[in-house]
Amino acid sequence: MTDAVIRVQGRGEVGAEPDQVVLAFQARGENPAYGEAVARAARLVERLREALDAQGIARTALKTTRFGTDADYQWLEEQQQRVFRGYVVTHGLRLELARTVDAGAVLDAIAREAPGVEVQVSFELGDRQGFRQRLLAAAVGAARQNAATIAEAAGLRLGAVVGIEYGWTELRFASPLQVEAAALMSRAAPATSFEPEEVRSEETVMISYAIAGPADRVP
Repeated sequence: MTDAVIRVQGRGEVGAEPDQVVLAFQARGENPAYGEAVARAARLVERLREALDAQGIARTALKTTRFGTDADYQWLEEQQQRVFRGYVVTHGLRLELARTVDAGAVLDAIAREAPGVEVQVSFELGDRQGFRQRLLAAAVGAARQNAATIAEAAGLRLGAVVGIEYGWTELRFASPLQVEAAALMSRAAPATSFEPEEVRSEETVMISYAIAGPADRVP
């Protein structure tokens, strides 16, 4: 039975509490003149940086994720043609905060000092590599347990691992809770506190074990 193997799949599922609050901002500047559209977006971003600075958050913590310019047209039904209206400049930014930071107070400050900035709130894991390693360990452990159960039920003894198959998986590192905070940013009321769900993901591995022979019989 030296060539006989048991090939089993192991699926590991792990949950973790998100330890980061991520604020994704979008500052837009619109104007018929390109330079003024850029300047309007820049002024919004500067007010955003000043609001964060007042909260003790380093200006350098706010990272640009996107900067784009689009031409804005309006369709005129009577003339059956598009008419150029101007430019739309979009500056996307991302801010990562520890869960110990009062994100509600930060949103309050931004609503007061930088109205017009759009923001989305999400809750994510900082240690993504560690989370993936825990998932892989759980998947391997599940495969080992499955193989042991099958071997015992079949009256066999497991041997060494002779093969492992693993395909890279896109994992979820954020809580399902995603908050569009545009409404919060348009009023002076305090921001709502959030209690996000934990982050849950799964990984799968396929492991082949050699069959060492029949299970040892107890007299």
